[in-house]
Amino acid sequence: MTKNITYNNLINKFQELSERHPQLNYFGSGDLTKIQTEKKGFPYMWVSPTDGSGLVINNKRGLMTNLNFNILVLDRLNFTNGISNEQDVLSDTLQIIQDVIHNFIKETSVQMTFNINSDIGLSPVFEGDEDTKNRELGWFIEITLGLPYISCSTPLK
Repeated sequence: MTKNITYNNLINKFQELSERHPQLNYFGSGDLTKIQTEKKGFPYMWVSPTDGSGLVINNKRGLMTNLNFNILVLDRLNFTNGISNEQDVLSDTLQIIQDVIHNFIKETSVQMTFNINSDIGLSPVFEGDEDTKNRELGWFIEITLGLPYISCSTPLK
C-alpha cells in the first residue's frame, strides 16, 4: 500500500538516517539562520525547506507536490601544528551526504512513492573566518522531491 508522504514524514526520515549514521553527531531542521543558535555536535546535518516548492498538476499523474530542500553536512576544521584537516573534512562530509541520500532513496522508495525531480546540486561550504580556528566545512545539496497526492482518509464535507 502506498503511503501518503507528509513534510513530517520526510524530516523524520532524514533525522532517522542522521541518527543511524555513525559519523553524524547532530541533526537539525528549519530555517538556515537557526544553525548559528543551535547547540550542535560535529559533524552535523541540517535540512531546510527552500523557495520554489509548489503544487504541479499533471494530467497523467494528477496532483504532485514539489518540495525543495537544502541539506548541509558540516564539520569543524581542526589545526595541528598550523596545518588544517580541510581535505579530510571535505572528503568525510561528502561521503556522509552521499550515504544519507543513497539510504534515503533506497529505504524511502520502498515505503513511500516519490520522485527526485532533477539532478542533485552539490556545492562545498566554508563557514566562518579563515583567520580563526572556528571554521566549519562540508557540503550543501539542493534536492527537489516530487510527492504524489494521495487522498487523505478524512473526506471533505
